Amino acid sequence: LVARSNGSRHALMLYALYADEVLGDTFLSQRLRQLADTANIRADVDSADAPLASVTVSGSEHSLGQIVDTSEEFPAIFGVPRNHAVGQPGSILFPSPLDKGLDKELRNYLVANNSFVTNKHPLFIKHLSNGYAVQYVGGLSAAPTESGEINFTLRVFPAATNSEFMVCDIRGTVVFYSRGMVRTFGLRQGAGKPIFNFLPNLEKSFPHGFGDFVKATGAKMREP
Repeated sequence: LVARSNGSRHALMLYALYADEVLGDTFLSQRLRQLADTANIRADVDSADAPLASVTVSGSEHSLGQIVDTSEEFPAIFGVPRNHAVGQPGSILFPSPLDKGLDKELRNYLVANNSFVTNKHPLFIKHLSNGYAVQYVGGLSAAPTESGEINFTLRVFPAATNSEFMVCDIRGTVVFYSRGMVRTFGLRQGAGKPIFNFLPNLEKSFPHGFGDFVKATGAKMREP
């Protein structure tokens, strides 16, 4: 009998009470309580707060950012087998230009020793087999290794939204996009092209370019 959620824990506790008070079977009652305790522990792992996948990268100076381990769920999220990822730079996990930020974050931690453990940051992950990006929530945490160095673990959680997206830079050039955009626009190699290529009606409304569109929306633009 394997218990995997808080609901099953409550059920086991009820069965334990029934075994003790109705059946008079103290051995069964104790065993069910033990299983309930196990369920309580497993619930932390299997709850909605548990990561969808995790990736561990090296904090060593000579291999900074290199993938050293992944969770079993890694292929489902990133689209490649685990053994294909180990030894690769962690930057491959992110769509360009976000792939340039990982090593910078790791170096900032090592130099300033500032903790950035969080599960609340928006996170764009690259589906390595198909090239599109998927939005998640995630964060990095640091932990010492047995050799005295530091490894970093990236944990990936479900995002609160499942909306489709197309991300562009301040010039209106598409840098990455979601899977739904591939279907909607028939994209094959959409990155590097002006966003107005896919939204011609929008271009007619803003003939002076993407900057006019940004001003009209009141958006604050910065480099990704």
